[in-house]
Amino acid sequence: MPLKLSPCSEKCLLILFFGVFSRASQQLIPPLSVPTNGQKNVLVIGVDDLESETPRLAAIWLLIYFPDKPNITFAPIFPDPLGRSISANSMLVENFALNEDGSPNDDFLKQLHQKQLWWHGYVVIDAYAVSEADDFFIQVSEKDKNLGHDPSNRMSWVDEFPPGIAEQTDLLNNLCSQAATLTVETDINRILNLVPTHFYTDMKIISIIQDWRNLISHDSHLLCEFPIQIASNP
Repeated sequence: MPLKLSPCSEKCLLILFFGVFSRASQQLIPPLSVPTNGQKNVLVIGVDDLESETPRLAAIWLLIYFPDKPNITFAPIFPDPLGRSISANSMLVENFALNEDGSPNDDFLKQLHQKQLWWHGYVVIDAYAVSEADDFFIQVSEKDKNLGHDPSNRMSWVDEFPPGIAEQTDLLNNLCSQAATLTVETDINRILNLVPTHFYTDMKIISIIQDWRNLISHDSHLLCEFPIQIASNP
């Protein structure tokens, strides 16, 4: 079933990129404050290979959702979604590095906070994990089951590096569409086994699982929204 996309006004885009988006009030939330409406923000940092000594930054997205509603808004952060700030992109790449425990370094996170971004927690995920998730979702949904899908042929971040916003959006859109077929009974051990080698987070795994189950436990399908994609369409 194709994903439904909701309209997003110019005001919505300004809120997304110069503050924190709140569905309930559609007002700016001061940076580093905790919303009281149940909203969750998760910073997703994509890299090429977490097993590399120096992983390369591929993507940054802010996922915005309410655990009791089947909706996730994907706000792109890197590369700059409007193509306006080459210097900001370069600074993010220059400042990006991982500490020994797998966490992003302070200079990198500080630069994101200076963009007035706020999050409950972050996830660092590499191309191997993305490919595993893609293969897992396909198997669960029984799509392309007999088309020779080879899990050993790992998905790359396409030829361009870092991949453009259009390529990233298409990838996330497909993953969301596939993930919508999961149920609360689905065995996700294959995904959990990616932690921490290809998937690192500062959040409690049990909390992530609970939020995920809440998102997909509704009668309506999971709704993934990409405001920038909508704004760029005629």
